[in-house]
Amino acid sequence: MKKIADIVSEYSDIDPLDAYYWKHEIGFCKIERIKCGADSIIESAMSSESDVLDVGCGDGHTLLKHSSLFREGIGIDESGFALKQATKNAEKHKIDNVSFIKAKAISLPFERDRFNFIFTERGPLGHADSTLNEAIR
Repeated sequence: MKKIADIVSEYSDIDPLDAYYWKHEIGFCKIERIKCGADSIIESAMSSESDVLDVGCGDGHTLLKHSSLFREGIGIDESGFALKQATKNAEKHKIDNVSFIKAKAISLPFERDRFNFIFTERGPLGHADSTLNEAIR
């Protein structure tokens, strides 16, 4: 089996993402990029009565950007630094229907069926099955 460094060297004109998939010598075909971004999906799912959870919210930019579309939004993240930034961003833009708390995606501190909509853009990838099951709960 080739090492990824060997593949990258051998195929230096290949996009690094493509090279990544070669590390296990798995063939793949990229048909086209998804044209619908996260914003479109989020916007289409919101209503003024929605309670929303952003898992892995980081600095809160996505939740804050869409704050006018839902009743209440909560962002969770494991990074205290990111949450401080998110809170500062909410205060700066005078957004009061969004809050941020430190929590783990694998063990959400909310009762069952608390949210109408849960999303993550670049959220937690570790324990993917467990975190997905927790979000569905």
